[in-house]
Amino acid sequence: MEYDIFISYSRKDLNKARNLKADIEKKTNAKCWMDLDKIPGGDEFEDVIIKAISNSKMVLFVMSKHSQKSENTKNEIRFAKNKEKRIVPVNIDDCKLEDWFSYKFDGKDIIYINKKEQREKLFENIKLWFGSLPGTKQTLKHRKGWLYVVVILALLALLSIGGVVLSNLTKENTTEIRSFKPVAVDLGLPSGTFWCDRNIGATEKDAKGDFYSWGDTVKRKSFHQNEYDQGCKPSSSMTSIAGSKYDIASKTMGSRWKVPSKAQFQELIDECTWVWSKNPRGYYVTGKNGNQIFLPAAGWSCGNVPEYTEFGFYWTSDGVKNDQGKALCVRFPVDHKAKIDKGYTYYGRKIRPVCRVK
Repeated sequence: MEYDIFISYSRKDLNKARNLKADIEKKTNAKCWMDLDKIPGGDEFEDVIIKAISNSKMVLFVMSKHSQKSENTKNEIRFAKNKEKRIVPVNIDDCKLEDWFSYKFDGKDIIYINKKEQREKLFENIKLWFGSLPGTKQTLKHRKGWLYVVVILALLALLSIGGVVLSNLTKENTTEIRSFKPVAVDLGLPSGTFWCDRNIGATEKDAKGDFYSWGDTVKRKSFHQNEYDQGCKPSSSMTSIAGSKYDIASKTMGSRWKVPSKAQFQELIDECTWVWSKNPRGYYVTGKNGNQIFLPAAGWSCGNVPEYTEFGFYWTSDGVKNDQGKALCVRFPVDHKAKIDKGYTYYGRKIRPVCRVK
């Protein structure tokens, strides 16, 4: 069974955790999982916890003086981080962060649940992260209930009439990314471009995904100029890799998908509302029709070390004229507007695919 939220807590905080779970389910209609019946220790305990975290979209850590002393909560957080799950710390007793948790949650937006405005913020964030959960009100002010329904029905009708089912977009030319299950999101853009709901290689919508050099279709662990030059580097005469053999989106997801062009990224910047998020770090990009995608601030990679900074770097499909060593990309620093820039083609950056649904 799948869940929206896995709740990590100390047994000493059982009553508070149970009450928080009840409030979340009541306010947001999210489906939560927590150990209410005290699972026996040993392998059985680990198997149940691992399965529950794997089947949940995010982990809510009930932070307290008790849970910070628990090895179980540490293990749960470690596993959730390895699975690239969103981890949301919720402080229930105004405790200070101890060393291990200070290291893990430094810079994260911690919710102090005893403050009314923070409590409401948690509920609104949950509804925002998971979209409109069944039984809840719409969370975006400009997203009107009936309009949202009409947009969805219209999209489904369009897909049906065109004979296009979103899941089929992954069937053509599929190669190495087996767990990647993209969804085409209609943001109401004038060009008719649909944006993928996640980066290439990401198993979750807010996960970082894989790094790729410009025009490279092989997943790499390091990014050096000489390795790039000896690999499948695009020829100097190419000004765009969209739809070519150098397009990682087309190769792994099917011919309808492409690495976005400069024009498509510029349209995304100009036509959508960008709202910065501290946890997870990145931008929620919302179209005029109320639909939304998330662009993680996933950094870049050069050499052997990925630079997981607060910057976001995404390749476009366009090269730089008269400079074959560079290509156009999109970058955004913390809470600053995204803009088109150029960067060295052998650098590792993220890819957010686009497609046209006809």
